[in-house]
Amino acid sequence: MLREFLLGKFASGMLNSQDLITISWYHSRSHGLGLDDLMQDPDHVHQNATRHVNTVLTKNFELPELDFIETPGYDKISSCRTTFGTPVQYVHKKLNTLYTDIPMPTGDDIFAESLPSFRDHPVRKAALQNGVHWSRIVPLAICWDGVRHNKKENFEGMQFHDLRTKQRYLSWVSLKADWCRCGCKGWCTYFALLQVSLTRGCD
Repeated sequence: MLREFLLGKFASGMLNSQDLITISWYHSRSHGLGLDDLMQDPDHVHQNATRHVNTVLTKNFELPELDFIETPGYDKISSCRTTFGTPVQYVHKKLNTLYTDIPMPTGDDIFAESLPSFRDHPVRKAALQNGVHWSRIVPLAICWDGVRHNKKENFEGMQFHDLRTKQRYLSWVSLKADWCRCGCKGWCTYFALLQVSLTRGCD
């Protein structure tokens, strides 16, 4: 539990690599368990802290559960419309696993609980009245962004932002050059990915 807590703080930027290594060092030296691989003597680590943490996390990284979705696209070699498999992570499945048997929040401990737009939303109220546990009602923000691949191409992707924990989950990434060119300006590809991301994997 402590490992998951510390790595969550590290991933959200609330804990830097030097602090993570230092806490792991004193925890392990006090006969604590679970952080041995992350610890290093804080008096000798200095600028190598980030490299050490990244190396450890790479070895222990949990691979995402992906499904390949048939998506309309464009084949540059044959210059025609085609379909290709886009790997998609169903964020809803992950959230449903994370929010199991979580104690009821109190006060403003959770950011989203203080937002009237979420607290008073008719969908949330209706779900609570129908007996849905509060942890199953997760306020999400959708972020669409692009990253340049080279001078002529770039990647497009979609993230879900959990407004409770402020964590981000990547749903899918696709090369923009592979998108459909039937005159839809890429909408055929985008709509298919958006529909899958928002509808499948929901309970």
